[in-house]
Amino acid sequence: MNKLNPLTLPLDQNALIEASAGTGKTYTITTLYLRALLGLVDTKTTLTPKSIEQILVVTFTEAATQEIRDRVRKKLLEAQQVLLTDELTGDPNQSVLQQTTNTGDSFDSNLVQLLNTYIHRLLTSSAEIQKGNEPASKVHNEQDIKKAVLQGYHRLQNAITLIDEASIFTIHGFCHRCIKQFAFETNSSFEQTFEMDNKPILQGALYDFWRKHVVPLDGVEFGWFEQNWRNPEGLYKAIASVLGKNIDITPALDTSRYNELINDYQSLIINLKQEWKKSDFSKLLAESDLKKTGKIYKRIGVLTEFVQSDNWFPEFEKGEEWGLWGSDSLNNASNYKAKSEPLNHPISQTIDKLAEVVHQLKNGGFQSHWLRLAKDYIENRAQQIKNEQQIINPDDLLTQLLNAINATSTVENWDVVEDNNLLLHAIRTKYPLAFIDEFQDTDPVQYGIFNAIYNRSQDSETTTANMILIGDPKQAIYKFRGADIFTYIKAKQDLADSQHYTLDTNWRSHPKLVNAVNQVFKQSVEGFKQKEIPFESVLAGKSDTFKLIDNGKDANQLTFCHLLPDTQAPDKVGFKQSDAEGILAKWCASQIQQTLLSATSDDPSTYIDKQGKVLPV
Repeated sequence: MNKLNPLTLPLDQNALIEASAGTGKTYTITTLYLRALLGLVDTKTTLTPKSIEQILVVTFTEAATQEIRDRVRKKLLEAQQVLLTDELTGDPNQSVLQQTTNTGDSFDSNLVQLLNTYIHRLLTSSAEIQKGNEPASKVHNEQDIKKAVLQGYHRLQNAITLIDEASIFTIHGFCHRCIKQFAFETNSSFEQTFEMDNKPILQGALYDFWRKHVVPLDGVEFGWFEQNWRNPEGLYKAIASVLGKNIDITPALDTSRYNELINDYQSLIINLKQEWKKSDFSKLLAESDLKKTGKIYKRIGVLTEFVQSDNWFPEFEKGEEWGLWGSDSLNNASNYKAKSEPLNHPISQTIDKLAEVVHQLKNGGFQSHWLRLAKDYIENRAQQIKNEQQIINPDDLLTQLLNAINATSTVENWDVVEDNNLLLHAIRTKYPLAFIDEFQDTDPVQYGIFNAIYNRSQDSETTTANMILIGDPKQAIYKFRGADIFTYIKAKQDLADSQHYTLDTNWRSHPKLVNAVNQVFKQSVEGFKQKEIPFESVLAGKSDTFKLIDNGKDANQLTFCHLLPDTQAPDKVGFKQSDAEGILAKWCASQIQQTLLSATSDDPSTYIDKQGKVLPV
């Protein structure tokens, strides 16, 4: 993977940036943002500046959008400070200034170099225009530099003034903006009511489904349904996570096969009861040489009671199956007394067939059939309700925009295709450069939107529009909201290796901790269980002067805590995850408490800062 340099990364092509924790992801985004604002998008001598409305930044939460907005504003103000130093020469190689910031720190060398490059290109392109495209001098006079500085300062000031208008959104905010701005192109209603909570509508559609499809059930099919979902709330709990998502529920039983299994179960139960009574199979089992302590013998009464009843289902204990009385079980000598002849009876063949049908229905067949049926009905009915009431919710924003931009030439209405081309062109023109932050938490629908807009290989349009994907697959945490790490992997595969970049320096953690983590994960054979997500060792950018002294010694940078089972309880072989998390949390809190309390002891814990000054904890 290519090491990323924020000053040279091409902004005129798509790219993927993998940024591990502490490697300066937000710093990189704001630096690239500043480059785009000033027009430093490629290696050409000319400038192609973007306005803050044209630079799209998409992140995952509202809090993150505000943080990025604040960091962009801070970066622009810092750039203004550099411009006011009067030390810029227009030499792209100059990265150090004599003056310092208000806090006494040196100015960011990347920022100095970036602004010098801006001045150089601005003056060079102006000179070439004046001289008829002849090469301009690399040395700029002081007066021209001041004019360039003033021009850059005003451009930054305009951006700072309008920063609240910057195109920094959540994914839902971006889709909402597109649908409102391009209502004609997306065939959207102008009078839709935005509702954050979609659950009431989905539940209403679920109750409609229950009344139409579940209430009429009877007999065997009702019995199977009741065993899985006793009420609408139970069904909703089972299906809520897949509603509105492009998820296929498997195994996929067609209706004819499902009906065949239900009918087979019913007929086999009827035949079994008839054969059982006719042969008095309960008596045969009781008088056989079955072990009296075995489960087959102990449960004879349960089956006898079932055969005499009108029920479709026996009162099995948890884990019990029909196979307990099937051919394999009844022919197994270990279930009988020593030297006894196994019981051989034709009824076991009927039980074998019944066990197979039950296996197919229990192992996904019944549930998948009804969940697929419920999913299709609820989604369609919910959409019908929303259309009637002119309601739209956050997930609709995504699917509505994706559907609008995914129109293809197979559509019979050619006006739709033309509108689709207009929509893509409008979005690309409005947002020619996009930074997609926290991309590891993207789901297939979200990536489908950005891929359709910014993957220029899909069409012949010459409009320049690109996306920079930034994320860390090791920090994917939103699976419960539909995020899919395989979407990240697909996006990575969609880009050439030359478009993969990584930030290789950790600026947050102590060097010893960075090295320790590197050593641990470099030894891992499986890594992160996906070859597309390798572990990339990082360098340490922080000074190792920082130290925590505990009991006169450097505190460990990385400590492994291995939980062992209670030796007094031999049956306890480990811990549940929730129990283990609680124990480790208490241990961690105890360590912090001890460190803080030691500050008042005779040998207190101390902290050494980067200047080597010893401070109490």
